[in-house]
Order: sequence, then C-alpha cells, then structure tokens
Amino acid sequence: MAYDTSKHILIHSIPSPASAGEAQDAQEQVAAVAQQLGLSRETLEAAKAFAYRLSVHKAWKLPFLGYANEDGYGYAHVPTHAVAADGWDAHQAFQRLPQDTQTALAVHMLFTNRDVDRDEACTYLLYERGVEVRFAERAV
Repeated sequence: MAYDTSKHILIHSIPSPASAGEAQDAQEQVAAVAQQLGLSRETLEAAKAFAYRLSVHKAWKLPFLGYANEDGYGYAHVPTHAVAADGWDAHQAFQRLPQDTQTALAVHMLFTNRDVDRDEACTYLLYERGVEVRFAERAV
C-alpha cells in the first residue's frame, strides 16, 4: 500500500487504560487512525493475531518494530534486538507480515501504556511509512 508521505495523524494518547471504558476508547481510536490510513478491519484482526504471538513468546517489551532508544541518542534501527528468551525472533516475524498488518500493529502501539512503545511506533511510522504522528492534549 502506498502511504501519503505528507500525511499527519493527530491522536489522543491514552497512557494507561485504567478501566474497561478507557480500553474501549483506545480501541475505537486505533480503528479511527487505521481508517485514516486506509487499513481494513481484516488487517486489524491480523495485527491482533500477531499481538497474541507476541504475548505467547513474552516479546512485548522487545523492539520488534526494529527501533530502539540507543543510550539516549535517539531511536536507531536495531533489527537484531528483538529475540525472545525462547529464541523466537519477533522482528523477523514482524518483517514477514504484510505491510498493512505491520502498519496496523504500529498504530495499535500508539495507544499502549509505555512511552517507549509509542515512541518506537512513531519512529516506525515516520521512517517506514512516511506518516508523522502528533499527540494532542486531552481535555480533562
């Protein structure tokens, strides 16, 4: 899929879904951003299936999108840093996914409760898909 490199997405970050209502709101925002990017519901389901594999291999905290913060110097491409304790290479598995599914997974990560995940997703979307993510302040 070709992405508009001038595209900007404005989203509201949900740092830590504390209730089922906030978690539902996050899923609605994921769907809205995915729709902005032209991703289908089937693609979102494929991303969820990969997310399940990440859970099985305990690989969520690994930089499986391929980017990691290198000692405070900013995000660097580190494709070999995502091998789970059981030997599963999360980045290689991620790379084998269709491009739209990769993008959908990155969108999902924009709404996680870890800043490092959101930062990696923003870096991935910018450098791999040409999409700049901007976070808006939420009214309380």
